[in-house]
Amino acid sequence: MSSEALSQVDKKLVAAAAMWGRVAEREGYSELGVSVNNEAYFGTGPDIVEKSALFQRLLSGKEPLLYRPPTSHSYPWYEVIEGLQPEHHVLIGVAISLGSMLSPGAEQGESCISIEGALWRIEETIQPDQEYIVSWGKYPMRWRLQLKRERVGTVQDRLDARESHLLGQSAMYKSQHNLREAIRVELESLEKILRNPKHPNIDVDDNDVCWEKRWILQRIGLSGWPFAGEVLTVTQKEFISLARDGDGDAVLFFADPETESDDPPGEAWIRIEHDAETNTSRYVSMFISALSKLEQKIQDECEDYLESLLDLALSRNGAIFIMDRSESNKEIVRLFRTNANPQALISKKRANLQKTQPVVY
Repeated sequence: MSSEALSQVDKKLVAAAAMWGRVAEREGYSELGVSVNNEAYFGTGPDIVEKSALFQRLLSGKEPLLYRPPTSHSYPWYEVIEGLQPEHHVLIGVAISLGSMLSPGAEQGESCISIEGALWRIEETIQPDQEYIVSWGKYPMRWRLQLKRERVGTVQDRLDARESHLLGQSAMYKSQHNLREAIRVELESLEKILRNPKHPNIDVDDNDVCWEKRWILQRIGLSGWPFAGEVLTVTQKEFISLARDGDGDAVLFFADPETESDDPPGEAWIRIEHDAETNTSRYVSMFISALSKLEQKIQDECEDYLESLLDLALSRNGAIFIMDRSESNKEIVRLFRTNANPQALISKKRANLQKTQPVVY
């Protein structure tokens, strides 16, 4: 059948299946064999492609990630890589030294910890059973895994709340005696559970205060959405800073080195994200025909200059170039080329975007 005879839906299916095949080949799917994680990511059985989470992602119009994402209960966990939300409540298992060939999160023999049912690499143990620095697979990203405690009342508060609930169900019991006996048994059982020192989620201190234990997985640094693309070789550049705010350089410019002009064309880099903990900023690029036009745009837009420039930079079709740069030493950390337009992600963030008057040089 000729390509002209294919419908748009068919073309989309063929393109997604072809991309699925390239990713499967890149990941060595046949060598990894069938595991729970592989079944969810790549699919399995007669309808292997259609059952694949990767294939469904491709059909939705999204690009595949450069590396395998972590899994949450065996299903690909894209949000922990791509999402702007830095924190996630997670379920963990014990810290072990077990890395498996079937788990892309770590290598054989590396120290691991089970997060949401998948093995993550332990980069550093801050405090055993309390805090770790972890990573996943080939991603140059780090997360802090920390056990946090939140006060949730006393043991007596918990018992009183349970008793009130049971009294509300008094119609279920044939007599007051049966009700009182049921309440006594229930409260004794609950108190025993709460005071169990091996309870996975509750600690009771010497003052009978209950503390709920929660594991928090917190990303350290910028989000990983540009990994739906490729990582490029870094060449350090001397940029001109055209505008700054509380997070550092907001707009950078690199003049075309082959142009001798007082008003040169070049690359404008517009800040799209900033991480305060690592003091790292992320920028998106666009070509500027003359430096003066960029400077005028910043002046004209006043406090809205950053949003306006981002809209302009992201309005183009095709691949975009992304740069991660340290505010501390002004060095480029990483360069990306990706077709993943972050407009939807940035629109979520705009509600919290602090508009500041730029310092223009």
